[in-house]
Amino acid sequence: YHRALQGVMPGVDAVSVLEELRRVGKPATAVIYRRHGAHDETWGVTYADLKRIARLLRGRSDLAEPLWASGIHDARVLATMIASPEALSRATFDDWISAARCRATANAVADVVSHRADAHEIARQWIGTQDEWAGVAGWSAMASLAMGNRLDDATASELAIQIRDTVHGSPNATRYAMNMALIAIGIGCPGIRQAVLDAAGTIGKVVVDHGRTGCVTPDIVPYIERALARKGRIAPSGTQPSAI
Repeated sequence: YHRALQGVMPGVDAVSVLEELRRVGKPATAVIYRRHGAHDETWGVTYADLKRIARLLRGRSDLAEPLWASGIHDARVLATMIASPEALSRATFDDWISAARCRATANAVADVVSHRADAHEIARQWIGTQDEWAGVAGWSAMASLAMGNRLDDATASELAIQIRDTVHGSPNATRYAMNMALIAIGIGCPGIRQAVLDAAGTIGKVVVDHGRTGCVTPDIVPYIERALARKGRIAPSGTQPSAI
């Protein structure tokens, strides 16, 4: 990396970072990002490179907003990687999700928001909208909260019912996020796991159009069972699960 990015020196600004992102971008990777729905201009910076640059810029939340404002897909993802969850206002994250028009960007915003103290409140607001990408971010954040043991059983149960009753009528990308959120609740909230499995039985297969990609939408119950089996909590599918 350029000498200017070898540490978090005060002289490093958003222009320097953008120059570095453009330098390390790969046209072939940009093609893949566009195929996966990248809405903004993209230079094809791999996630390995984004993570390396993010490590160099750790603590530089002051760069997050100008990087996001650049409108470059790669810079926007990097902005979410270096932003301190509490350093930026809630209004900033609302603005970001309003501009996020693809799953990768929406999930990136959700990831940083999920570490805020008011993450549940923000996620609840986003899943309450009719916007496809706000829905993606909201349900992705809820999934992170479930996996981080930050959802009580009453809230998790309410969310599972909401997914059961509304998933098939939700926008395409939101359906995928809801499917993954129910999986996360089933894994991370053992107190209501049976209710999640029952909801999954009612839902059946969640159909999502992934376009010209190799992405698939996992079936809820087998995914939960495999995940828990890997952790040694229950027997693999096809045998009697142990009490949880």
